[in-house]
Amino acid sequence: MRGLKVRRRALLLICGFIVMGGGVLFYIRRLPRQVVVAGITLPLDDRQQFDTALDMLEEHILETPLYIVADEQVWEVTGRSLGVRLDRVAMWESAQEQCPSGALLGRLRRVCLTDEPLRLLIDQSFVRDYLARLGALYWRAPQNATYDELGRIQPEKSGRVLNIDVTLERLLTALHYGTPTVVAQTQVITPAVTQAALLQLRAEHALASYTTYFDVTDVGRTANIVAATIMLDGFVLEPGATFSFNQVVGPRTIERGFHVAEEIINQELVPGVGGGVCQTSSTLYNAALLSGLEIVYRRPHSKPLGYVPTGRDATVYYDSIDLRFRNPYHFSIVIRAGVHYNALRITIFAPEPPAVRYDIVVAEVSELPFKAEFIASAEVPPGESIQVQAGQTGWVGRIFRVAYDAAGRELYREQISHDLYPAKPVIFKVHPNTYYPKDASAADGLLPL
Repeated sequence: MRGLKVRRRALLLICGFIVMGGGVLFYIRRLPRQVVVAGITLPLDDRQQFDTALDMLEEHILETPLYIVADEQVWEVTGRSLGVRLDRVAMWESAQEQCPSGALLGRLRRVCLTDEPLRLLIDQSFVRDYLARLGALYWRAPQNATYDELGRIQPEKSGRVLNIDVTLERLLTALHYGTPTVVAQTQVITPAVTQAALLQLRAEHALASYTTYFDVTDVGRTANIVAATIMLDGFVLEPGATFSFNQVVGPRTIERGFHVAEEIINQELVPGVGGGVCQTSSTLYNAALLSGLEIVYRRPHSKPLGYVPTGRDATVYYDSIDLRFRNPYHFSIVIRAGVHYNALRITIFAPEPPAVRYDIVVAEVSELPFKAEFIASAEVPPGESIQVQAGQTGWVGRIFRVAYDAAGRELYREQISHDLYPAKPVIFKVHPNTYYPKDASAADGLLPL
């Protein structure tokens, strides 16, 4: 009997443990699954509750100020202003993977994961554009050592530029990890001409000078002319060395301080960063021609310009179209460039006075009449026409440089270039049934009939 009682007590104890264990397991399975991200608890058993909690997290993360520091300048920004959003689908799937529904230990701890990283949707091109705008505010052009109006040498000043690529990487890291401060990567731009170099070179004689004029009310174009002029001023070209406009002025970008302004591309005026820089290159080209420098490479625009005579312009486009000339003298020369209200003046100085005077002559000029072209369009009523493009007369001619001695006698002349500015057709839209000449010259006055 006694053994039977012992067996009954043991059986009751086992049953009790089973009941208690089942209750514990039942309790554990009823514990909510949760994950903590950036101090915000996200429930994992209900997607709607998860998204509601993400709303709080998004407000906390994307509205928190982030400070971008570049030397003494500080800019405040938020993730939301940069277009950043939480990747809700990726965060839900990752949390479910890290904390599956059968993770009893995780449920007992009430959370499965405490270091789930932020998963963000970031348009990097948008963020890069934002940094480019900051770069334009931060950028300072280097200033070469130069001469003042009294001929005294003024010391050079270093420039500065924002490294967009490195700063972008740091900003993206800060957004992902919630770092409040981003230290921007900056670089110092060393001036090409130093005070020490000018002290060794006493360039006091002007070989030649050339001046062009511009409209100061065109703010973007004016800013680009000034920016390029600053980079040219004081440049020293050693004997036998070749000058490159693109190397000296550098890329025309927003972060380097250039603005959007109209420029000529394929005979059309279109907005582009650095529009107007070609006036600086064309002014320099004429100063180089009149100074007797050897032109190595130069290309005209696709249409004549108003600020220099036809055939005496020089287009530039970084990094494909350049203006290059060589110093043929046995001494160094100095490029002096300056803007005074609406006048851009460039002078080539040397330590010796010029022995030869140069002039530029344009010869064998011919005008190229433009054609009339017609586009059939049912939108145009019969017997009528709509002009969609104005015509422009072309130009072809040869440009010579003539050398004279001190007495004004011609020493020689050399052909500098043979330039062609193609004609631009006038274009009309006409009704499909309209008769019009197939190859009409607009100079003949032929219009749709």
